[in-house]
Amino acid sequence: MLWRANRKHLSIEAIRDSVLFVSGQLDLTPRGRPGQLWGKDYTRRRAIYGYINRFNLDPTLRAFDFPAPMQSQPARKESIVAPQALFSMNSPFVIDQAKALTQTETFESLTTDADQITELFNIILQRQPEPLETERFLRFVELQSRYKKTKTTDDKAATWPLAAQALMMSNEFLYVD
Repeated sequence: MLWRANRKHLSIEAIRDSVLFVSGQLDLTPRGRPGQLWGKDYTRRRAIYGYINRFNLDPTLRAFDFPAPMQSQPARKESIVAPQALFSMNSPFVIDQAKALTQTETFESLTTDADQITELFNIILQRQPEPLETERFLRFVELQSRYKKTKTTDDKAATWPLAAQALMMSNEFLYVD
């Protein structure tokens, strides 16, 4: 009976911690004062140490079915709605972490696009890319460079955070199989 399990969507806390972890920005310091989870001065500590305002719940938390903090909840409901995907696409938090991931020494030291794609897959999805996935990402990088009208290293470097963000938005990252 355990040969197959249903996919489970990660909670917003797990998504936040996972994004911080793969970008290398997660602060594992235990204990201490709570910090803001979102906004300009967000904490890089685990979400369990985040400040939750009981009277004014953050819209991001509401979009991901965070339970109302005013009362105990027997279970968390689970829904998949468009604002959740829009969060991954437009959130300054996710964009910052994608940039941080692609600005590491390890990533910048790789010389070929295929090696950089492999590194992104290894870090974010914990696996090697399939040949078709590598081909698609190579095409994506090429199209983004062409869109910028020039193929300077700065323009090409600007496309890698988009590729990292695309992997962070994938179902493979947001769901547990």
